[in-house]
Amino acid sequence: MNSGRTEICLALALASLSSACNMEVACDMAINPAIVLTVRDAASGAPLSGASARATSWASNSPFMADTIPGLLNLFAASGTYTVTVHRTGYQEWIQTGVTVEDYGGTCGGPITEPLEASLVASAAANRTD
Repeated sequence: MNSGRTEICLALALASLSSACNMEVACDMAINPAIVLTVRDAASGAPLSGASARATSWASNSPFMADTIPGLLNLFAASGTYTVTVHRTGYQEWIQTGVTVEDYGGTCGGPITEPLEASLVASAAANRTD
């Protein structure tokens, strides 16, 4: 009998047993954003770059990351309930309360990404032609 092959089979069997018994958990290294915010012009529906946004809760006041893709902002934060505020020059402030981010739990934890869309209305001052 081939002892090398037996050792490999035994090692594979032990690895499978370890996984089945959840003795060692391997978490993926991905870090998911808590909120993915799409910012659009309310009139045209076009993505708006250059907006800034914050998410506030009783426990935190977190800025969104700058948009590397026009109109797309990401917030990396813990689960919780947030008020999201968006600012952009030439547009009215946009506020959404009660944005809930849940934790998917388990051994690895992490937020379930909540998609959110902000449709910004141009401010009256930006629409004046005088």
